[in-house]
Amino acid sequence: CVIFICFSPFSKASERILFGTEIYAPYNYVDEQTGQITGFSYDVVQALINFTGDQDVAEVRVFPWARIYYMAQHIENVAIFSIIHSAQRDSMFKWAGTLYYADSFIWKMADRSDINISKQRDLMRYQTAVLNDGVDQQILTKHYNLVKKQHLLPVSSANQKLLTLFNGHVDLIEYAEMPLRWKMKEMSLDFTRVEKVLSVPEMAPLSLAFSPQTNDKIVARYRNALIAIKENGIYGQILNKWRLPEDH
Repeated sequence: CVIFICFSPFSKASERILFGTEIYAPYNYVDEQTGQITGFSYDVVQALINFTGDQDVAEVRVFPWARIYYMAQHIENVAIFSIIHSAQRDSMFKWAGTLYYADSFIWKMADRSDINISKQRDLMRYQTAVLNDGVDQQILTKHYNLVKKQHLLPVSSANQKLLTLFNGHVDLIEYAEMPLRWKMKEMSLDFTRVEKVLSVPEMAPLSLAFSPQTNDKIVARYRNALIAIKENGIYGQILNKWRLPEDH
């Protein structure tokens, strides 16, 4: 109820669009010096807003993930980014397209010579920290047949996910490489102490999605805008700004 009361202007005013995101550097985060939202995905969304001419009706804000995830399922004209487009989520939102493919991996501590993984089923011999009810838990359960408590240890935050690995409480974590580098730098952890052991391609597509209540014309407008900025060079300029490899 609180969510609907606080954000009712976006559900009642059909011309307004709220783009919500979480802190997930370098794709979307708040710059400590300026206090402004920034990041690769943020720049792409701003380019889409400019391309569609929606500057006067669109707003981009940072929320805790659980809140914007809920809002994007229940409130008209709410969009969410950068959200992984998984099979489990496919029918939950109206998808505008992929902002970036962020290759993700299973990681271990580099000095753990006792951990040997060459294929998916090897993960069953170890315990992996995942976000509680997060997409990493969903994908590792559905596609890798890992079971909560037996193979997976749910935790409440990305920080806790890393700390359980560094403290030896789990053997493995899942993380995209560039966000992992940013998060470890933020936590004053040495990136050379971790080592990737297996690719997780199902975690790759970071996307823009709208709530099911959003008019199809709005979704189509942004879907077409994303195609257009990838063709006219704007998207490539943003990739270069953030020194990210070309989308694939």
